[in-house]
Amino acid sequence: MKMIANIPVVSPNWEDMPWVLTFTTAVNDGDPVFDFRNFSQNENCKILQNALPVKELAWLNIQHSAVVSRKPKYEESPADAAIISEKQTAVAITTADCLPIVLADVHSHTIALIHAGWRGIANGIIENCINMLDQKTLNDLRVWIGPSVRDDYIIGLDVKEQLLGSENVTEQSFVQIDENKCFADLCSIAKCKMMFFGIDKNNIETFPESTIQCERFFSVRRDGADTGRMATVAALL
Repeated sequence: MKMIANIPVVSPNWEDMPWVLTFTTAVNDGDPVFDFRNFSQNENCKILQNALPVKELAWLNIQHSAVVSRKPKYEESPADAAIISEKQTAVAITTADCLPIVLADVHSHTIALIHAGWRGIANGIIENCINMLDQKTLNDLRVWIGPSVRDDYIIGLDVKEQLLGSENVTEQSFVQIDENKCFADLCSIAKCKMMFFGIDKNNIETFPESTIQCERFFSVRRDGADTGRMATVAALL
């Protein structure tokens, strides 16, 4: 496993793009536990920020919204996605089952980071973010979906209906469990939405393990709302 300072991380295979740095932290590497909740007063966050080769790291004020920011600052209005086009800057989100999605435009050297839970997906967070990128180069975008739930995410039928009400979501992303619940594959839904814009499916890299099943990562669905949070960082170098 890779390390940033003394913090274990996982990352996409983007060695051919040295201008972007992105990763998601893991829970531990031995005894320490790396929890990024309450990041304004979190020593792990300070360690992480000091280890990055950038001038500024902004932590998004996550609200499970569909809001995208171009100049992310925690003190400003909440946002669940951000676009970065200025060098030596980075943005971070926290997750514990929701999808951290990183998009990199190889032509403009612009990156975007999305926090995509079911609410954000249903309300158009992915579409909102992509619409703010250069539409001429979408077919060459590189995408990484970091550690999150996979097809083991249980939802109620009311949530299913809200997701189906969103653009480019079909029944194929759901498996019925009983008359009240089903499995939802949020990762598949996110891919379908991105491919609709013309993003090549071969350019979408997905971390293979589910946070619910893998104890290297925090999971609200597995351990409850009081569990910790991973950090996903996207930096433009």
